[in-house]
Formats: sequence, C-alpha cells, structure tokens
Amino acid sequence: MKFSLRKSGLLLFVLLIAASLALAACGGGDKKDEGGKAADLKQSYDGAAGVSVKYPEGWAVVDSPDGSVILASNQATLDIITAATDDPPTIAKGQAGLMILVMPADQALGGMTLKELVGMMASGGAFEAGEVKDVKIGDKDANRSDIVADGMDGFTVGLEKDGAVVIGMGIAAKGEMKDREATLLAIIESAAYKAPAG
Repeated sequence: MKFSLRKSGLLLFVLLIAASLALAACGGGDKKDEGGKAADLKQSYDGAAGVSVKYPEGWAVVDSPDGSVILASNQATLDIITAATDDPPTIAKGQAGLMILVMPADQALGGMTLKELVGMMASGGAFEAGEVKDVKIGDKDANRSDIVADGMDGFTVGLEKDGAVVIGMGIAAKGEMKDREATLLAIIESAAYKAPAG
C-alpha cells in the first residue's frame, strides 16, 4: 500500500483527528501516570497498513487503512472517539485518547519541514493550537504544539524515526494532561512503520 499526504488525504486525517476529539462523558479510566512516569507498555499492536505501536494493558486500539492508529484508555472511550460527530470535544475525567499516523518520511513531508507539518496538523480541528516548539521525545528531536478546547487539553507532536514520520495527537480531560502526558508520549515514541508485504 502506498501512502501519500495529498490534500484530500490530509483533510481526511485532520477530520479524523477532529472526530477523535469528540469524547463524551463515559466514566471509568485507567491508572494515571505515577510520579510523571509512563505506564508500562505491555501490549503491542501491528496494524494492516504497517504501523505498529505499544500501549498499556486495558487500553483499546483500532487502526484504519490510511495508516492511522487510534487508542483510548478503555473500549467505551474508543467507541466514542471513532464515532463520527461534529460536537465540540468534551472529555470526561479519567479519560485519554491518542491518534497516531506513521508513514515514510519522503512521502509524509512532501517538501514541508516537520515543524510545518506539525503546525498544519495542530491547527486542523475544533480547538486552538499553540506555537510549534522544538522538544525531545525520548532521545529524538521532535516538534510540539499544545492544543486546547473548552473540554480538553492536548498536544500534537511529530518526530522522524527510522526513515518514517510519526505524528501523534494526545488528548485528556481538562486539567489532567500532566497525569497522562508521559504515557501518551511513550506510546507515540513506540510507534514504528514497516511497509506491508506486496
């Protein structure tokens, strides 16, 4: 399968991100990050489009043919994330979600810098995006834009890894990102791409 970020493909991804932010109150949730440390990523998932990712036990995951993977802290939240809705995002306490897109760097960037791509992704939804800053994720140079809406806190990050670009959008209930960030970033850092056979 060949990946490209033509305008229509990019629009689809941005719309999918916007839909993923429509988390409604559904109760429950997993453990918070302990002392700023990420939860153990004991589960792994290998998607049909060549994207693999590690995540904590109890989380739910689904991928789509465009190479994106959507994860959430439980199945009920994942069901809400993947439901198409135009409602403004409201994330219940204890909930977190993540969307990851991984693809070959030469096809993902299309003449843009990673910083420009992160800025474009961050500004494509029903929220406000902050300035794109240079950061580190693990030992990798990355770019990050914090995003906010009335009912959530979040971020969009991008990094290059093993010839691929990894774009991740993490979301959590308002005021709870500090309790989720280490795990969300660890999941993004674990993402990898291997071209599917054929």
